[in-house]
Amino acid sequence: MKNPFRLLLILAALGTVSPPATVCGQVPPAEVHVKLLPADNKTTYRIGEPIKFILEFTADREGYTADTIPDGWQLTSDVISLSPQRGATPWLDEYFGGHRYSSDVFAPRDLSQTPTRVKLFINSSLRFDKPGKYAVQVTTHRVTSRSSSNEIRPPVVLTTNSVNFNIEPMSEADEAKQVKRLSDLLDATRAWQAEEKMVLMRWLRVTLDRR
Repeated sequence: MKNPFRLLLILAALGTVSPPATVCGQVPPAEVHVKLLPADNKTTYRIGEPIKFILEFTADREGYTADTIPDGWQLTSDVISLSPQRGATPWLDEYFGGHRYSSDVFAPRDLSQTPTRVKLFINSSLRFDKPGKYAVQVTTHRVTSRSSSNEIRPPVVLTTNSVNFNIEPMSEADEAKQVKRLSDLLDATRAWQAEEKMVLMRWLRVTLDRR
């Protein structure tokens, strides 16, 4: 074959070879950094309570930006690794069947030695079913760099430090409050649906009467 690069592309598509690590951005530069911090220094949560962390980005020189919009339930920029995995359920992967749909909204911010912070909620992808001690680590694709010609390069893949935190069981009183809150929300939804159905029926009746 006259074009060896074309051969490599074909073999890669067939799964025969793997692309170089530098193409995928797997070798992060030493001049850009990310750190995982517990929000408000809180490391103990109850089951069902929002678990909040902070991604802190810095860079030793100009030329790097980070997307600062939290993923929410569209978790594509950040990959959460939990240890141990037992006791938690990856509800987001189960809901989407393992597929993730990225957002088309971005808020890039230039990085410097002054930290740029992004909120990260562990509950956005994991549901904790059992109390215990856990450790979390995040691999993020939020950082990109620009060349001297202002060309945007592939994302810089960065992995944070590991942070330990505790999950405690919910008390009976708090569990009762949570059940009541969810029940009230369900009743409100049913009431809204019933009201919407009544409005629709009235509209149909008026429309038919006019005919």
